[in-house]
Amino acid sequence: MSSETQLPLKPPKDFRLEDDGQRATLTWRWYSTDTVALMIVSVFWTAFLLEKHSRLSQVELFFFGSVAVAFIYATMMGLLNSTRVEVGNGELRIQHGPLPFWRMTRSLTVSGSSLTQLFGEEFRNGKGGISYTLLALDTRGRKVKLVSRLENKEKVLYLERFLEHRLGIRE
Repeated sequence: MSSETQLPLKPPKDFRLEDDGQRATLTWRWYSTDTVALMIVSVFWTAFLLEKHSRLSQVELFFFGSVAVAFIYATMMGLLNSTRVEVGNGELRIQHGPLPFWRMTRSLTVSGSSLTQLFGEEFRNGKGGISYTLLALDTRGRKVKLVSRLENKEKVLYLERFLEHRLGIRE
């Protein structure tokens, strides 16, 4: 992502910013149209399972039941989870929750002085979907994943500029 993009005056519409001058917190919920689709699939999948459970073998029941649990859990994450990015006193703290997600650690705390650069990367999945990840380089030159699965470029650009400004990172 280009570091020359200026920080927008206000955060993207689904980001909530709280700033008391000493500490700033950006929060956003995971809820999206995908959550609604998962909810619909979960309802139909579970209804199918309840309707057919007496005619399924134990292996089929285990398979269909496992898929139902996965759909319901993913729906619950979309309904309940949020990401919280807190920056203040030279420290960056990122939390996801309340439900754990296997691809993300629940929290990350790093000293702003240990980061030398922030940048975004675009990822394409096999189905043509695009998501964005905010990464940092630490003083040893290692990549540190800060936030992933952002659905648009504006969000990752805003986070990059906002955190660079708050942590005093100059590129």
